[in-house]
Amino acid sequence: MFAIIATELFMLIKKQTLKQFAKNIFVRTIPFVAGYFMAIFIQYMYSSSWTTLFDAQRYWENDAEHFHGVTDWSVEGFGLSSFAIFFICIPSLIFIIFLLLKRKSAVSHNSFIDFENYTKEHYLFLISLFYFISIFLFTLLTRKGNLHSLFRYTLSSPLFYTAILIFLNHTFNKKITLSFFCFVICAVFLKIFLSSVEYGGDRIVFSFAGLYLFILTFIFMMFRNKLKKPVLIALLILITFLNVIWNTYLLNSFLSNAWIFV
Repeated sequence: MFAIIATELFMLIKKQTLKQFAKNIFVRTIPFVAGYFMAIFIQYMYSSSWTTLFDAQRYWENDAEHFHGVTDWSVEGFGLSSFAIFFICIPSLIFIIFLLLKRKSAVSHNSFIDFENYTKEHYLFLISLFYFISIFLFTLLTRKGNLHSLFRYTLSSPLFYTAILIFLNHTFNKKITLSFFCFVICAVFLKIFLSSVEYGGDRIVFSFAGLYLFILTFIFMMFRNKLKKPVLIALLILITFLNVIWNTYLLNSFLSNAWIFV
């Protein structure tokens, strides 16, 4: 809901009228508000208390006190969350700031977000970016430095695939120079972050395979339209095979409760 409201505010600044903004906010937040009160009602039916939803929050310790250093519940999750921060969340924030600062008259018709030819695809993309930003800021401000589940709320969310597919569709026939430059910048800051944080131990271990596979997959997607078909198919098979091994490892850890004993 925050992402939708933020997107509507963004569009109010850039294009739409106040009347259209108010209408969109009302219509598009109704499902969230209705679901919230439905959850309260369902929990009341089982517990006979209207405050069960709020009482349960006490056990999650989401507050802004005492930063304890960067940690996670597993090294695997730490690697994936690190990728999400530097390749998804922070770039999303930078891109939104860039769009806000860019003058409307300076946006060309070939721009990724063209407000004169605004489409539903643009709207979904903006919602995805604001969603990544809000999840990142919430984790940063309330988890005392623990990154637990950040990768689940980003890399495993439908909005991640929505944003990636829209982005790839836009950049499929574009030059990769700018994309590759941005990728290198993200990789450099990720390297600095991993070098500065003690949690996770040695970085060249299998627990960080998910992080490296995401980086490898991103590189493959950037250069995919520059590769000859046999090479493209061979790399695709290799990357798919490596990802199957990684996900099998995670599934086995889940089924055997491995992280509980680590």
